[in-house]
Amino acid sequence: MALFPEVKADHHKEPKELKSKRNESAEPITPDQAVAIADKVFPHAQLRWIANPEGEDGIYAIEKRQTGEANYRRPRSKVWIDQYSGEVLQIENPNKFTAGETFLNLMWPLHSGEALGLPMRILWCIFGFAPLVLYVTGILRWLQKRRAVHFSAQRNERLAVNASN
Repeated sequence: MALFPEVKADHHKEPKELKSKRNESAEPITPDQAVAIADKVFPHAQLRWIANPEGEDGIYAIEKRQTGEANYRRPRSKVWIDQYSGEVLQIENPNKFTAGETFLNLMWPLHSGEALGLPMRILWCIFGFAPLVLYVTGILRWLQKRRAVHFSAQRNERLAVNASN
């Protein structure tokens, strides 16, 4: 058993090899029909994005967000559909990702703070001020030590003068 499960090298890339099969007698399906097909794959997921086919061999790419999926902005629940037959060519379901793919999928939501909603974003905002606080307190401590060294030197001079009198 590997410490880190295998991760697809193209985890966040769209499948380039998927193409629609041109059927001379068939008309392309509409975006609404493509969404209805995707709804059968992910029935309770929220529609987030539709990519229309580009060219005669292009495909529909439907992005949906399932409940509990961490990534709000770019969910990974996807369905690729042939624009002529309406056949589902490929499905990407984040609930079936390997541990490594799940880790990669959580990178952006954790980075942006959207993973745990508003409390996480507030926490990230507070953490954003940490470098400023460290910078200011560092300068204040440096100034305190500088003054202390200066006053210590003056005090030692006064003591030396008083001792010689």
